[in-house]
Amino acid sequence: SEAQAATIEYVLDQKRRERPDLDRFFSEDRLSGFFVKNLENVQGDERDIMIFSIGYGPDEMGKITMNFGPLNKEGGHRRLNVAITRARRRVEVVSSLRASDFQPTNSMGVRHLHRYLEFAERGMSALALDISDDRRDAESPFEEEVLRLVTSWGFLAQPQVGVADYRIDIGVRDPARPGRYILGIECDGAMYHSSKVARDRDRLRQQVLERLGWQIYRIWGTAWYRNRANEAARLREAIESAMRGEYHKSRRNPATKIEVQYEELDFEQPPGWAQEYVVCKPRARSFYSMTDPAARRYLEEGIEQIVAVEGPIHIDLALRRLRTAWGAGRAGNQIRSSFESALLAVSDRGAVKLDRYRFLWPPQMGTPPVRYPSGDPESIRRIEFVAREELDLALLRFIQDARRIEEDDLTFSVARLFGWHRRGPEISQGLDDSVRRLLDSGKVRRDGGYLVAVDDEPISQVSQ
Repeated sequence: SEAQAATIEYVLDQKRRERPDLDRFFSEDRLSGFFVKNLENVQGDERDIMIFSIGYGPDEMGKITMNFGPLNKEGGHRRLNVAITRARRRVEVVSSLRASDFQPTNSMGVRHLHRYLEFAERGMSALALDISDDRRDAESPFEEEVLRLVTSWGFLAQPQVGVADYRIDIGVRDPARPGRYILGIECDGAMYHSSKVARDRDRLRQQVLERLGWQIYRIWGTAWYRNRANEAARLREAIESAMRGEYHKSRRNPATKIEVQYEELDFEQPPGWAQEYVVCKPRARSFYSMTDPAARRYLEEGIEQIVAVEGPIHIDLALRRLRTAWGAGRAGNQIRSSFESALLAVSDRGAVKLDRYRFLWPPQMGTPPVRYPSGDPESIRRIEFVAREELDLALLRFIQDARRIEEDDLTFSVARLFGWHRRGPEISQGLDDSVRRLLDSGKVRRDGGYLVAVDDEPISQVSQ
């Protein structure tokens, strides 16, 4: 919140008075300097390293109210997403709370913060099993009976914890930290024990879950119904042992641990479907000025070279390349007239194609390449100098890679790819228009708060 940001700034100022030798680290440069901002006004800023300070914690009575200011409001999860994606290289999290301190809540923003802290604490393994507060029903009468018994003992239990193939029948929560599960209970009916395939599959599944920190207790339905009292006593002892932190010591046949392999991805690297932008450097005939009629053929050659290398390229950008090559200054009426005459001749003989948005295309090009800036400053293009087909394709490829992605994540990723570190009004509008075109074309659809690709077909040059 603003109050917490102001407090941090005040303490920093006090410390800086004691250490004036550190002042050089507190530059106020707009693009690379130090800043302290709150969750609601940090959008658009990026730094190599961000310190994400969570200024909330237990009150004087030790109670956690689950009130996280702007995160609890509508769209709070989007504010959190903006905050945690400001770092180019690393986020340092400073928090008085752990993920296990969180209580169940209906706030999407707070639930996302809980998952983020869980990831910060446990790393990649936290992503393998999505623990949400969604209330699901037990899937069999056997599970319902076990659940009723566990809750009658005073334990906090929830059916169907997790997602997809890694859902656990019943999860028993830690009463001291309701955000943490101390034991997973699997209820295996008679059909389960009659299928060797099911047993083998679940044995591997259990090994994965235990490798990720879960403690699993299995109940065989036949044994439960034959001797319910004995099986109930064993279950209660397992839960109480787990609460004391002793469950793993009492197990007779612990599952063999497996090695989980992770693939490290460098998110600073551009995606494989994009390529580096190459700037054309046409050779000028310096003994002719651009407005000299004798320069006409050389202007035509220059236009063909530029389009072959940089197409699709906006007319104004192509003219700039020629002016740079000739060492010409501002594009006055005479220079522009000479350029347009040469362009008309090149276009009439089919050497380049001109679309209605004033982009020049190589004659045989259908699907344009998606291009990101190289080390050449001239390779950074304003959004109006990026053909809409290229921009739309970049958005579509990111959606296909992610399978499903929030719109703000999408536009942030595309802006970073094209080298736009600040999303001003023009860039934001251009990206929003691109999303709308993809939705209107049927290539992308909305799924709740996410965008999903309908198919994997590339975008061709359809808007000419």
